[in-house]
Amino acid sequence: MTTRGMRLLIVGTAAAALFATPVLAQAQLDGIIVTNQNGQLTVKTPAGDKTIALPPSTRVRSVSGPLGGQKEEVPTTALIPGLPVHIDLDASGAANDIEYKAKDYKTAAQIQAGVQETARREAELRSAYSRMGDWDVREEENIYFKTGSAVVTAADKTKLRELASKAASHKGYVISVLGYADPRGNAAANEKLSNRRAQAVINYLKQSGKVLPGRVLGASAMGEMHIPVDKPDPASLQGARKVTVRILTSAAHLKQ
Repeated sequence: MTTRGMRLLIVGTAAAALFATPVLAQAQLDGIIVTNQNGQLTVKTPAGDKTIALPPSTRVRSVSGPLGGQKEEVPTTALIPGLPVHIDLDASGAANDIEYKAKDYKTAAQIQAGVQETARREAELRSAYSRMGDWDVREEENIYFKTGSAVVTAADKTKLRELASKAASHKGYVISVLGYADPRGNAAANEKLSNRRAQAVINYLKQSGKVLPGRVLGASAMGEMHIPVDKPDPASLQGARKVTVRILTSAAHLKQ
């Protein structure tokens, strides 16, 4: 091969290598913060929850003003649950830069304050009730669901409103909500389904305006209901797909 040919080969090879080298673009992520703890962020995205390392070098900025022209650097403690964020990731996938809108922070902080206050009141209420001794069932209603569903029907909403209306007549009442699923399918999935059913009932009770929200205890996911036969019939399976709602009072209030 001639000297000129060798030069052309070297130049061509170098050019091919140059164009074949990938250009590494900085990865970005948009989502809503679920948790910020132990040096990690959990962020909800359209593709699902993502866990991202939050090293001390991460720069966090609050964006405000016309066209987002004002950027104030803030501590990582400002990254609270419910806050929409834009994250630039470094080559290792850890957070490098994080920005959020100041107005979004205000909304997330208000929501977080309400959640914390509600949790505090419910904790105090449960603590007080735990010191009051045994409980008695004063009213009870079962709400049934279709296979795989956690939707409360219009007819069952009427039942729940009627049950809730009776609650105020019982001094010191609380409402317990137990969710169940039939034994078909995966046990873990059934436990989640039973929780969704119980939570759907709780949400409706609180939204009905007929009960004090703090008197409704948290959802109890009971998972699969045992049916004592080898081949349960449709009626038995239907009976297992339910939420049991009870109005309870302490034995101390029975002599009212």
